[in-house]
Amino acid sequence: MLGMNGWVALSLVRRIVVFLTLASSAVLFAISMVRQMVPGSKHIFAPTVLLVAILVALMTVIAASFRSQQEPAFLASGVMCMKNGLMYALPAAFLLWLILRRGAILFPKLIGAVAGGLAGLAGLSVLEVNCPDLNVFHILVWHGGVVVIGSLGGALLGAAVELIERWRTQGDLGSND
Repeated sequence: MLGMNGWVALSLVRRIVVFLTLASSAVLFAISMVRQMVPGSKHIFAPTVLLVAILVALMTVIAASFRSQQEPAFLASGVMCMKNGLMYALPAAFLLWLILRRGAILFPKLIGAVAGGLAGLAGLSVLEVNCPDLNVFHILVWHGGVVVIGSLGGALLGAAVELIERWRTQGDLGSND
């Protein structure tokens, strides 16, 4: 689980392409997250457009870099990768939450999706180093799924925060009457 079998399985060109894409995606997510924490900040790209563009770019790079291979245990090995990726994304999500709670968040669902995507990228990066399976479908579904689940989970958490804030605000307004 903590080996570097994936790193060894990747050729030098694949290492460069995959990790350069992951690093640039992480930088773009981090910039978007920081700009969303400061009211009035200008965005180069709308956060929703950036989120979709990063996911599409990641999947395109993976699809172009890897080939389809026979994989008899697609489901079993995939579920293990997904579980491992999410386990590595959780600490990243917690650390990002510690940072986010200090900012002035205007759109919790949106910043939750971006922060979840960034945490998912951390999990995906660990999987790329650890997992020796080079089947394009395995990587797209199970490794890429960590980023998608991270983004969706962050958006859901942000929606819950919005709902709680709305209940709090309505409760405070009701007590003044």
